Amino acid sequence: MNHPVLNRALAQLILGASVSFAAEPMKFKPLVVHDPMVNNIEAFRMLVPADWTAQGGIVWRADNVIPATASMTIASPNGLAVLSLFPGQNFTWMEGGYGLFGIGDNYLGNIVMPPMADAAEFTSRILIPQFRNNVAGLRIVQKEDLPAIAQAVAPTIQEPGVQKTVRAGKVRIQYESSGQPFDEDIYLVLVYSSFPAMPALTLWSTERLYSFRAPRGQLDSYAPVLQAMVSSFRLSPQWLNAFVQVQTQWIQNQMQSIRNAGALSRYISSVHEEISDMNRQAFENRQASMDRINKNFSQYIRGVDEYNNPFEGRPVELPSGYHQAWANSSGEYILTDQTSFNPNIGSNVEWKPLEKTGD
Repeated sequence: MNHPVLNRALAQLILGASVSFAAEPMKFKPLVVHDPMVNNIEAFRMLVPADWTAQGGIVWRADNVIPATASMTIASPNGLAVLSLFPGQNFTWMEGGYGLFGIGDNYLGNIVMPPMADAAEFTSRILIPQFRNNVAGLRIVQKEDLPAIAQAVAPTIQEPGVQKTVRAGKVRIQYESSGQPFDEDIYLVLVYSSFPAMPALTLWSTERLYSFRAPRGQLDSYAPVLQAMVSSFRLSPQWLNAFVQVQTQWIQNQMQSIRNAGALSRYISSVHEEISDMNRQAFENRQASMDRINKNFSQYIRGVDEYNNPFEGRPVELPSGYHQAWANSSGEYILTDQTSFNPNIGSNVEWKPLEKTGD
């Protein structure tokens, strides 16, 4: 499918001109990610520009206390602009060590690693060696703490008997890949758990870990589009129900054989499809928390507007800079600056105009 506004923007990138997304209609569609390990049910969905392509999906890990995570990229037609969802990572550290288990080893489903102080240290010591070790001239050019994001996350993760602290940050890196210079913003939230009964123990993990990449000098122009994608992320309650069942069995250690991939696959296929009241409430709480956190990210990044969706009865964030927005019952959106544009003309699908929240 041809996408005029993105093609034009990419041509501007090649010519070194500034990027403007508000010239012609821009279409978003739902990207629905299924999980083959759980009877191919929907795992999550999000909005993406109509001709962007996704690679990756849900990854199950038999040796990890967080047994499933998303790992994928969503790229513009020529691959220059990319949203990367990195796999979640979780670690453990004990003052005095774990005996035969050294740094980098897996101990009870967590990687042995001393806590990183902030987003910049995590990026330089863990993320770059894992995911950006094949690029040239990489350097960190900007780092920023995001205390408002940390404050939004903190109330959503508290547990009795556990002291949790949260740090959030953004790190901008620059590098060259295949001769093309890039900027990339890495966003992450780190959660640290300590236990009064075991003061020497710290569990820490990434609550969020994703990045936006674009050609050098163009990243800020792309950020609203990429943020609209992230803020639209919606987990499936059926998939979360399966995840919770598998994780509960893993943590309770009731199935030692689950530690190999074959046994994990067999167990996942046997989980109960019925969602308990507890798991349904957990899903609703998690989604509400994600919405609040996404709103804080959007306020930080700016460049997105919130609209009321008349089909779904909930708000949706879309890139700003357009005078009109339309939606249909399939979850597709069109943004346009053309006052005469009407997607209902020549279409067999009903499109409704959207109103900004607060208008």
